[in-house]
Amino acid sequence: MAHSRFALRRFCLPKTPGLRTYVNPARILFLKEIYAEARKLDPRSEEYKVLERSGDCWYNYFQPDNSERYGYHELQKEYSDVLAEIDSLRSSIKTPVSTIAKTLVPEYAHQSVKIESNSLSLSESVIISDALESTVFKSHDFASLNIDDLNHVDFPRPHDLLPSRLSTKLLPSAISERVMTEVAELRNHIIVSHWIAEMAPRFPGTAGLDEDDLHGLNALMLKDTPSEKFWTAPTWGKKSPIGSYRNLPISVVSSPMQVFPYPQEVPNLMKKFITWRNDAHAQKELHPLILACQATIYFFSIHPFQDGNGRGWSREDYLRSVSDAQNGRPRAFVNLMLSTQLDMMRTFKWREFV
Repeated sequence: MAHSRFALRRFCLPKTPGLRTYVNPARILFLKEIYAEARKLDPRSEEYKVLERSGDCWYNYFQPDNSERYGYHELQKEYSDVLAEIDSLRSSIKTPVSTIAKTLVPEYAHQSVKIESNSLSLSESVIISDALESTVFKSHDFASLNIDDLNHVDFPRPHDLLPSRLSTKLLPSAISERVMTEVAELRNHIIVSHWIAEMAPRFPGTAGLDEDDLHGLNALMLKDTPSEKFWTAPTWGKKSPIGSYRNLPISVVSSPMQVFPYPQEVPNLMKKFITWRNDAHAQKELHPLILACQATIYFFSIHPFQDGNGRGWSREDYLRSVSDAQNGRPRAFVNLMLSTQLDMMRTFKWREFV
């Protein structure tokens, strides 16, 4: 946050030297409102530094863990029939959870990279997944690997996974390099999703990934990409290990009133997030799918990593529903999540009869 006045300027102004810049007045006022407590303090004081690291200004203003405020309890009542049907189908499906999850990996991974403008097709995702099945998935017992073990596994090279798209004879070098990056991104998402599909059924009834897992998975998803080179390249100033939380402020150009926390706030905010998720899971007041919806939006709102957190259906519907949920209107996001889950359950139930 540094001095609050300069922090606000740094967070809002585009870094374009030599040009007069336009500052959104409404955003400036909004930031001053969010960080009102910090602005009362001397930025050189220990009290200011403690508040800066705590994340309390952002957390207390947005209250991302408040299920009542954001309407999740009400939506759970509204969608009670849908949730009951999902639960009924889930209990009646004989196919193991890990098998269902691994079946969905190519599509899920493809959605994950498509929302970040990856141009590879779903059929190419299936080809890459099949290639991984015959290599790295065959040679390693993923269910027995922890995240550190997984980070030391040698992944197949992008060229070996999709040679038809990466022939240097057919593609200019610049395009070939871009496609190699896209193959690496999709490969990484498939491997991460496969690992989760193998690991999750081993720990039924638990809350989910911890912070070490999140750091490790983020590092994995950057493997062999320009983002990995950015993290590992020599640079001035303090260097953060790959997979660390972001060390730069971020904003959305098309949505200037969307305020993400400062990087100094992120570590403590993530600890609050994990604590809330674990407590909410133990209390069982929210259905697991409704809790997953709130946890997803909570995580997106912190945006702890520098690279995108994208997941989605169609890009437009996805981005709109996430934006609405972050602004206190989660209905469309919950509806998309539950309708997708219900369709999947019906599909797998139907497959058992044919």
